[in-house]
Amino acid sequence: MVGLADDPAAAPSPTPEIRVFVPTFRRPALLARALESLRRQTFTEWVAEIHNDDPDDRRPQEIAAALDDRRIEFHQHAANLGAVAVFNLIYRPVRERYFAILEDDNWWEPRFLEVMLAEMERHPHVTLAWCNQRIAEELPDGSWRVTDEFARPLTPEAAPEPDLVDFGDLRQAIGAHHGNGAMVMRVVDDASYETPGDWPFGGIEHWRERMIGHPLLYVQEPLAVFSRTLETARTEGRREWAKAQVLLAASFVKHSAFDAARLAALLADARASRPPATTPLLIAGLIEPRCRRLLLQSRWRDWLLLLRGACRRPAILWHMLRCRRRHPDWWRGLDRHTEARFAQVRSGAPARACFR
Repeated sequence: MVGLADDPAAAPSPTPEIRVFVPTFRRPALLARALESLRRQTFTEWVAEIHNDDPDDRRPQEIAAALDDRRIEFHQHAANLGAVAVFNLIYRPVRERYFAILEDDNWWEPRFLEVMLAEMERHPHVTLAWCNQRIAEELPDGSWRVTDEFARPLTPEAAPEPDLVDFGDLRQAIGAHHGNGAMVMRVVDDASYETPGDWPFGGIEHWRERMIGHPLLYVQEPLAVFSRTLETARTEGRREWAKAQVLLAASFVKHSAFDAARLAALLADARASRPPATTPLLIAGLIEPRCRRLLLQSRWRDWLLLLRGACRRPAILWHMLRCRRRHPDWWRGLDRHTEARFAQVRSGAPARACFR
């Protein structure tokens, strides 16, 4: 395959295939680990941009300078932009054919770029592909342990074919399939994937999955590692995420045209999650007329869970009920993109769906 070489510090190709964005914030040791995994890639025709979002931290620049790799550019932000704004910088058209994100706390297996780019070439109609991730956890002494857990269960097949996944899977009602640190995206001219600046960072994959043309491509091989850190430099309130979940659910159900059986399956899926995710679905039924059928499929335990949450955190419930009015830009964006995704599915033969 073009781009495979033995010298990881080779000069950048005149026409590199992929641009890798490396956002970082106060994690110098983890940044060094992530960059080492990038430089160990068997596919070498890449360029990278480090984006340091702490204007007072000079350690990332020192790490980049010590590598002396001409493929790596360093960008020091003059002010702290925040995670959502940094990712909005990343999701923009670039000269290369593809781009990927390597977050500072994650890392890639050496064949990540080789395999993922080969699959994108095999599937020219796909905009985004993502792979399975092995889970690593930070221990109290600062060391790391790679666990036997995966982002998705492995199938018994030794080398299963990648799966095409169309929009409308139950998981996408409130969640997302892909992970930022395990995906490769094809550059689409004039495509905008910017999310609202006040949207919760924990839900940016959920929002962008509504913007990206489907089907997506899932590679089961765990070619990336997702890190569970003991602490994070960025936090966000429970209230903002609760409101986001309601609007994700309401826009999804509104345009899904699910029959009663499918709505019952959606609620059953929400009950099975940990913690249960039925409350955003019930509130979606209360705030959006075209979601009222959800309420007919609910059970008394769903309402008991909602009431228990209201007693513990009444302010959060109040904000969830008012989220559509308080965040009209969130609602308009999700409503428009979700409608487009379901329309795309209905316009042609659906792709194979590998998940319930």
